[in-house]
Amino acid sequence: MDWTTYLSTLRNMIKNVTEGERFPFRIPRVLKYLFWVVTGLGTFVGLLYLWVAVSTASPAKAADKFLAEILSGDITEAYKLVSSSFSEEQTQERFVQELMALRPVHIELKSWKDRVLQRNGFSLLSGTLQTEAGETIPITVQMLNEDEDWKVLAMVDHARRSVGPGVWFEQVPVESEVRRLVEESLLAMNDAVQVDDFGDFSSIMPRAIRIPSKKSEIGRSFDKLVEQQVDYSDIVDRETVFTEPPYLFEQKVCAAFGGGCRSLGFELVVTGFYPRDGDRLEFTLMYMYDHPDWVLACGLERWCIVEVRS
Repeated sequence: MDWTTYLSTLRNMIKNVTEGERFPFRIPRVLKYLFWVVTGLGTFVGLLYLWVAVSTASPAKAADKFLAEILSGDITEAYKLVSSSFSEEQTQERFVQELMALRPVHIELKSWKDRVLQRNGFSLLSGTLQTEAGETIPITVQMLNEDEDWKVLAMVDHARRSVGPGVWFEQVPVESEVRRLVEESLLAMNDAVQVDDFGDFSSIMPRAIRIPSKKSEIGRSFDKLVEQQVDYSDIVDRETVFTEPPYLFEQKVCAAFGGGCRSLGFELVVTGFYPRDGDRLEFTLMYMYDHPDWVLACGLERWCIVEVRS
């Protein structure tokens, strides 16, 4: 066999191996349907995200302005940005008190991807707030479209999310408010001691704990003050001394036999005394939150004591 014939035969063999028999290829119909479904779904999701971004832009801008005024310390201007419902439920004075107790140093709203579509002129924005003490608190800012203008309806933490319009946080009140609470509670108790009427004093407490409170520490304190014929109404001219900073204490109820515990919320604990001539009035009082105020709550599980000591 000569080289020409050999090379021709080799080319034919390679051609037969590489080409083979060709078959027509057709995409199955179900894959076509799947392709269009996925494409349509992707387009829908993209348009939905765009809708959320556009529809929440105005309330988010108004909320950012409100937060910026708070952080700059211009509380008066911030209060001008709230809704009518807000100002009806929370006075500017209480607004200032809540912010003074909170002491925010940084507030940031989440991006449009984490927002909720506005409905019926209402928009819900979420974010985080950092306090001067370094605590980071998740917050919700509720915006309301009022007369074609977005106004702040509420700014709350998780614990106060359902209380209504205003700025509300689960926190220790400002010191001046704590002093007012203590003085009012002790003077109410003193008035009742003078007439030996514990029921009159317990009426300032929530109904649920009025009955057992007579058998509690506060009830025993009351009886002892009546026995001693003490009148400490002069505390109105004295300054409260806190033996420790007021703090929040979590009340829990636990099932028997290791069945677990359930939180009843946080309560305010205040411990201190009033210096008097020759003695001092010592106290430990507990308060529970009954929106929008803290109310005296001294019962069987709440260790409240009021006594005069030399």
